[in-house]
Amino acid sequence: MTPRAQVREHLQSFPRWILISHEKPDGDTLGCASALYALARQQGIEVRWWGKDPLPSLYAFLPGSKRYETVQDASAARSALGDDPWLWVFLDTSRRDRSLPGLPVPAPGDLFLNLDHHGDNDAFGDVNWIDPQAAAVGEMVTDLLLDGPWDWGQDVATGLYVALSTDTGSFRYESTTGATHRAAAALLDRGVDLSTVEDGLHRRFQPGTLHLWGAVLSRSRFGKDGSVVVSWVEEEDYRIHHSDPSETENLVNLLLSLRTAVIAALVTPHETGSRVSLRTRPPVDARALASRFGGGGHPRAAGFRMEETPSQATARLLEEFSRHDVFGHPATR
Repeated sequence: MTPRAQVREHLQSFPRWILISHEKPDGDTLGCASALYALARQQGIEVRWWGKDPLPSLYAFLPGSKRYETVQDASAARSALGDDPWLWVFLDTSRRDRSLPGLPVPAPGDLFLNLDHHGDNDAFGDVNWIDPQAAAVGEMVTDLLLDGPWDWGQDVATGLYVALSTDTGSFRYESTTGATHRAAAALLDRGVDLSTVEDGLHRRFQPGTLHLWGAVLSRSRFGKDGSVVVSWVEEEDYRIHHSDPSETENLVNLLLSLRTAVIAALVTPHETGSRVSLRTRPPVDARALASRFGGGGHPRAAGFRMEETPSQATARLLEEFSRHDVFGHPATR
């Protein structure tokens, strides 16, 4: 039996689900979890939706978002649910350490499902359905639900459409395929309200957001004749501009919009130093580049952490990324 078939079988047979969104959650992990949460409620399945980090305000419009729970000790949270078996569904999570702090080994009767499209997934689940050719996990889940026995409609479709739209840059990234568009069309047929999605994802800025973006853009540093662009966020920026980290979502894509840019990076504060969001154009493989710093991701979008402060990390990255050998490795899926 294929991993996809096993996922379908377990979703049909388990009466209790725990949906897991990865750290620093994005639209794919949250959209898929929102969709499966709505499906579970419709099917009378007991369901919890957990993540390490708070749900960004950007995604507060997602169905079920008020039921999202921030969990800092997964073992204790699982113990509080009792002895009945639960199905854990990890969505868009490439590594176990990107899920929840204190993640236990599965309790007796529990099962870990790992649904992902990262080529560097470390297969930490009991069942690992990994499809690097999929543009988003939302594409995989859409295909699964369309082929399944479940009755579902607008709420499920909305979550999956958000997953597809955000992880493909509104269907602009090269990972977008005919299958991606066919999945989107099927979701629109299930009742997605595009105005709601558009308002939620793109008409959300407060004045402070624009000021924050202006501050970050004004710090942009360039290397290798404009092929490299890096900028950073200081912790105090959020206070000065009355904003929060979720408002830097997609800012790195704006850096990459520079005509000459091949590598763009945005460095943001993290509890242990800095977090780097990386975007590239051919021939640079973002995942390979991120792996030099212990990170991972996709050929065009990846991330990693650094011990330096954001400004220090920016200086180091500008030097590292401007080296000739960085441009010598074509991307592979």
